[in-house]
Amino acid sequence: MLILIVSIIVTLILSFITFIYFKLIRSQKRVYDAFRAQGVPGEPFIPLVGQLWHMNEANKIGRGMDYIVDLAQKHGSYFLFGFGPLTRMILVEPELISDVLGRSNTENYQKPPDLINIVKPILGTHNLLVSEGDEHDRARKMLNPAFHFVNLRSMVPIMSNETVKAIDSLLSLASSTNEVNLEIQMNSLTLSIIASSAFGQGFETTPHAKESICTTFNEVKDVIEYRTLHMINQIKFLAELPFWGKKIVDDGAKKVNDFVDQAIADRRSGKSTSLCAGQDILDLLLNAVDDKGESFSDQQIRDEALTFVLAGHETTGNLMTWTLYLLMTHAEVLEACREEVDRILPNRTIPDFEHMADLQVIEAVLYESLRLYPPAAFIVRQCIKEHTIGGTNGKSSIFIPVGAMIVIHNYTLHRREDYWSCPLEFDYKRWMRDPVSGLKPKLTHPYAYLPFASGARNCIGQNFAILEAKVMLAMLVQRCNFKLVPGQQIVPEMKGVTMKTKYGITGNGMNILIFLSIPTYRTTPCTFYFLICSILNLAYISITLITRIMSIGYGIDFTHTSIVWCKLRQFFVVSLSLISVTCSCLATIDQFLVTSKNANLRRYSNMKLTYRITLISIIIWCLHAIPVLVFRDIIPTSNTCVNTNAIYAIYIPLYLIGLFCGIPFLIVVIFGYLAYRNIRQIRVLLDQHADRQITKMTFIQVLFIIIFMVPFGIYTTYSSITSNIAKSADRLLKEYFASVIILTLTSFYFAGSCYMFTISSKRFRQAVLARILWCKRTHQVNPLHLITIGRVILPYNT
Repeated sequence: MLILIVSIIVTLILSFITFIYFKLIRSQKRVYDAFRAQGVPGEPFIPLVGQLWHMNEANKIGRGMDYIVDLAQKHGSYFLFGFGPLTRMILVEPELISDVLGRSNTENYQKPPDLINIVKPILGTHNLLVSEGDEHDRARKMLNPAFHFVNLRSMVPIMSNETVKAIDSLLSLASSTNEVNLEIQMNSLTLSIIASSAFGQGFETTPHAKESICTTFNEVKDVIEYRTLHMINQIKFLAELPFWGKKIVDDGAKKVNDFVDQAIADRRSGKSTSLCAGQDILDLLLNAVDDKGESFSDQQIRDEALTFVLAGHETTGNLMTWTLYLLMTHAEVLEACREEVDRILPNRTIPDFEHMADLQVIEAVLYESLRLYPPAAFIVRQCIKEHTIGGTNGKSSIFIPVGAMIVIHNYTLHRREDYWSCPLEFDYKRWMRDPVSGLKPKLTHPYAYLPFASGARNCIGQNFAILEAKVMLAMLVQRCNFKLVPGQQIVPEMKGVTMKTKYGITGNGMNILIFLSIPTYRTTPCTFYFLICSILNLAYISITLITRIMSIGYGIDFTHTSIVWCKLRQFFVVSLSLISVTCSCLATIDQFLVTSKNANLRRYSNMKLTYRITLISIIIWCLHAIPVLVFRDIIPTSNTCVNTNAIYAIYIPLYLIGLFCGIPFLIVVIFGYLAYRNIRQIRVLLDQHADRQITKMTFIQVLFIIIFMVPFGIYTTYSSITSNIAKSADRLLKEYFASVIILTLTSFYFAGSCYMFTISSKRFRQAVLARILWCKRTHQVNPLHLITIGRVILPYNT
């Protein structure tokens, strides 16, 4: 039974390690080595974590985006970077970028597969954002006419009308609160504009449709972002579980899909019409045909319409937010915008399409804002067909292996000094058109500016976005005055105390080695419990200690970012600690049984029963910890991993006081005393040297529970009783200090048994020394072991 349990544990551990090695280490190391062999510079390869802790440290001080800029200054225009377990090659060299995004290499790259898992719940898979190959090419050709300037022209009245409503709401809100969140307001405005442009009259006239759909969009978007940041959408079986907001996504997706399906049916039956002078997005989707005269299916129409709305509104909203921030921090530029608007749109004239070409300062400000703060800060492509990039102008070429991930970092690209004069300055004049020809200034390189990507997969809605932003910015400058609330730290961001004992892993590892290597220990129920206890303590300390080191030492706490680890870590902490304490109690009970004068009681001390009790205990405490998997969650507002169920919150201190401290204390004290009394009565035990040493080791374990666990139970009881009492700062400080001391003491239970066993047992101490010094015995001859087969004695070499 012991061999079976150990074999299963070892097999599971080896299988997990093998999976991690081949899936996340070996494959990424091969990509890393392939690039390094070509002389590609980069950060060192660190399995599983890469440069995450450095990036996290940069994020803490508001330099998360600038971290890549610093690496580019260190390594050059292309380099390797470890984003967690994944190796990425960062490109900020326009010439190399042109080889990746250019139309000649379209067949060599695709968008990352993870993107499908992220957008599928709400956008589906039949859309320009994630489709590939012939499906993408067909849809692109069919949709290109929809964004011709003739169609965009008819949408300007929708843009101006929605902006007027938003400004009225904004001014009303500001009059009552004095402060508004521009990011929320701008995203709400762009969503209203795009949804009205896509769905027309049905969106405006259906009762509460606008408010309902906008609210649903935002709720679903927030949940999808939450699930993505916590790696739920990327793991298929987790994405299907009914947790972590899945019901919100499913209900929201159904609600939105039902609305779009109804909008399609109403438009086809003539019950709804476009709000534009011409066709709106829905009309254009319904009327689009390919080279064979075939139109989109209803599912494709729905997916494309939703993609246009969801993918378009937030990027433009963020553009507007950053632009207003830049204007608030550059008064002279704001004044230049206002002077132009007052000249082109006097007396609060509502802009139309004819005014757009004259708003050159507004246009230049938007382009400069896109340069400094591109909403799509990076572009990712995965190589699906090996090829070579570079090799022109005397520069060396780079071989790109299949599976390599290429990251084009626009934020860094737009700040390169060799392509932009004074790259960190907000200088809108660099985008001003020539006063004679009316042409835009020529870029130093066509791939040095990529706010909308480039090539076959560039943003099809970029002209709509710029037109929409020009209308909104002109009207906001015309009718509003903005002032930045002081004391804020405005930085770009991409949308994520006790120290455990130092020697716990070594000590428990030595326990396991000794208990497995000495035959007497392997076949004794009491020491078998010690063996299981040591294995569990090793696992417990590994989980808690490593995560503490990562959190405190490097600022990386996956319980704040991974919902899976948030749940699993606490599940292991609860189950492993209770099983460990149970094994200590069972070892004490076994010593009472084995030292009893009653022969019937002594019969219960046998390995068969020990195996069964151990297995039952493991099952019971694992089942007991299942509520942790259900109720443990990450709170989005604070990014903390906490229990979310009120009833279970009441149970937690009860189980800590009772199951973890109180009951084990009573068991070890009662049965420890009974075992001690038996020993005093049975003098023959003095001749059983090995048993006496095991008994000493058991008493040491009893002392461990009394000394190191009881204070924790007392403190937990005190905390529960005083949880609703108002406390002074001085009292809170004293309680915090006491908790640090008590939790440190508790950790000794899980880490210190090896050292106490070594002190109390001569046999254990000799075994430890033998294992430590074995490597010095290089000339020792192993004795020849004999095994008997029938009556013939044969040598058996170990």
